[in-house]
Amino acid sequence: MLKNLKKDGFSSFVEIMISAVVFAIAAVGMFSMVSKLKPKGDASAKKLEAMYAAKSILDELRGSVDARTWLTGPNDLLPGGGVHSKTRGDVTVEYTVTDVPGSDLRQVSMNVIW
Repeated sequence: MLKNLKKDGFSSFVEIMISAVVFAIAAVGMFSMVSKLKPKGDASAKKLEAMYAAKSILDELRGSVDARTWLTGPNDLLPGGGVHSKTRGDVTVEYTVTDVPGSDLRQVSMNVIW
């Protein structure tokens, strides 16, 4: 019976223990790699949340465009008003409005802080 086990593969307790140790080392390596990937996912989620906050503020500004108040105000789109700041949760969006030279257009520059 012992000769049959030697021909089929695992023939001793030592070989079983060695293979278990090799498997454990491989498993620990794989689990440590998975745990190191998680913080990058968290950072990506924060960036995405900040992007959505900035987009919602930009949509608000776009909705406040009105031909009657474009040149006189009151609105947050008058140029030269300095830096405006709005907060959405943990995200702060700072923006400035400037005139585009040679046209009636205005440019909004945003800085998103999360």
